[in-house]
Amino acid sequence: MTKRWERRRYFKFTWAVPPSGKVRLGDMALDSFPITDKPLVIYGYESDSEFNDDHGYIDECLWHGKVHGYWFSIKCVDGEWGSNPLARMTQISAEEFELAKNVGFKVDWTRAPRKEGL
Repeated sequence: MTKRWERRRYFKFTWAVPPSGKVRLGDMALDSFPITDKPLVIYGYESDSEFNDDHGYIDECLWHGKVHGYWFSIKCVDGEWGSNPLARMTQISAEEFELAKNVGFKVDWTRAPRKEGL
């Protein structure tokens, strides 16, 4: 069990709660949990898994234009694993990520660019 790389790139993006309050996953519409009615700025970093069995999935994410890593926000300061489309994100420096982490990922939501959809 070994990681091939760690914290390769850092990102941020805005997640906006859809006006309907529902999240679409394929043919299903799920009630979104009430995290905020304002755009949520999410920070994260690309990271590999220490488990060899995960490497194929992570490589497939990259092939399909997604970044697999660890994601943080004011509502999830401990972070969680997941993948997000690269097209929705802005690459940032490690220093910007650390600054956001040092303030508990609290950012001025009014200055966050709002993006359509999820």
